[in-house]
Amino acid sequence: DKDKAKHKLGAVTLIGAFASQTKTDYFFKACDLMSCLLELFNDYSPHVQEKALKSFETVTDNIDKEKAVNFIPEINITLDVLTREVRNRITLGRTDVEYLPGFCLPGGLDSILPLYLNSLRVGSSTIREQSLEGIRYILQLTSTDALKNHLVKIIGPLIRIFTEKTLATSVKCSILKTTNALMDKGGAGLKVAVTQLQTTYVKAISDSAREVRDEAAPGLGRLLNFGARSDFIIKELLRILNTVTGPPSVAVLVAVLSLLDNLPPSQIPKSDTLSALQKDLIGQLSNADESVRNTAGQCFGPFVKLLPAEDLGTLLNLLLVNPDSDWRLAHGGLLSLEAILLKSNDSLKQYNDMILSYLKNASQSDKVPVKQGVAKVIAVILKNSLVSESQNGELIGVLIRLLEDNDNAVKITALQVIKNTSKFVHHVFVPHLAQLVPIVLAHAKERKIVQVKHAGERSLLHLLQFYRDANVAKMYARLVDQAKAKDLSEFCKKVLSKFEPSDDEGYDGDS
Repeated sequence: DKDKAKHKLGAVTLIGAFASQTKTDYFFKACDLMSCLLELFNDYSPHVQEKALKSFETVTDNIDKEKAVNFIPEINITLDVLTREVRNRITLGRTDVEYLPGFCLPGGLDSILPLYLNSLRVGSSTIREQSLEGIRYILQLTSTDALKNHLVKIIGPLIRIFTEKTLATSVKCSILKTTNALMDKGGAGLKVAVTQLQTTYVKAISDSAREVRDEAAPGLGRLLNFGARSDFIIKELLRILNTVTGPPSVAVLVAVLSLLDNLPPSQIPKSDTLSALQKDLIGQLSNADESVRNTAGQCFGPFVKLLPAEDLGTLLNLLLVNPDSDWRLAHGGLLSLEAILLKSNDSLKQYNDMILSYLKNASQSDKVPVKQGVAKVIAVILKNSLVSESQNGELIGVLIRLLEDNDNAVKITALQVIKNTSKFVHHVFVPHLAQLVPIVLAHAKERKIVQVKHAGERSLLHLLQFYRDANVAKMYARLVDQAKAKDLSEFCKKVLSKFEPSDDEGYDGDS
């Protein structure tokens, strides 16, 4: 009410007057005063907000900036509380309070930002991390318009500090996290620093610490939105990819994937860059590290959209190799095919016969990852209805073969594929219930291998649409003899009836 606002206004005026005129050293109380004033940045009265900002400026102008680095942890606590308050107001429908009002006033950041940037410059690793955390709070609490004139002031020190040779891994990660937050808020204002940001992120991608690489990888592609050139970044990433091995390769490939996913139409790379990228991605598909093969395979999803249509057949021939000649490349090729089908399935229809023939042959490989890759590709094809009914039947025939494989990991993957596919397009299995149910039921009754048993039970739960459509089990009963029908009925009563509709586990991706 008005009386409370007057009291607050009087109090903050007195604080400002005290800070500007006292001869007493009030440093030991300065942090409390600053936290108190910051809380009033969120007051309902605009007059209180404005006066609190002016008094905050006065307090910070009259303290030792070097010693003030020790205030950062306490001020962060206040900013955290304010962030929660603003969030709660939004939850309660106060759409006019999306940000901290005091920060969005003219000059709202002029006093608090220098405090954090100075602490970032002179503080220990711990203080630096806390300063970066505080800057992220400020970014979250400030509107894009209010931040506009401060972007370069923030991003410059971050880039400079990142170049320090002895910088702690935790500080590097925090700088990248803060830079990513700046990209969320900065808009066109970051274009002036895009060249330096490119260099920073490329350097971070090749860092020896996994945490740094993981923090940098997704952000690199986002630089395209601020004017970074795709050809330059791709060439830099390929240069790094050809000089590192193991986990760093995954980070580089994640960065490639992020870049391809964020690529604007105006930034499509030149043909020679695409050719070099295709060559190096295919090279990584035969990597001994499965995580490298998997990430390289994912890159082909968005990559295919950049290829001329006439080059797609050539690419498929390079991907779908005989497992007997190079099983790792065959596995990587299947991972790539899965990603391509998920992203650009319509473009592959003319190659359906070629793909179907390959899946049949690859399913007979003696390598477990290859057979698992076949099962997952089949899941994508069935779920997205990419082939004819007769071809569906052929694919389900391959799936049945995988269900009967000698390797338990292959059985489990095939069971999970049936489970996942049944959730979305159960009708594709209906013509094949008589062949599928007995095999899945046998796995659900497995006593020695618990993982197979669990996968079988959940696969059967979805294959029969147990909680959705009782007619599926009845349909199966009409297709088979009385003994098989009774066997299933008893299992449903004794086992499946104890499951909750939400019970699930295992491979559960887009497939």
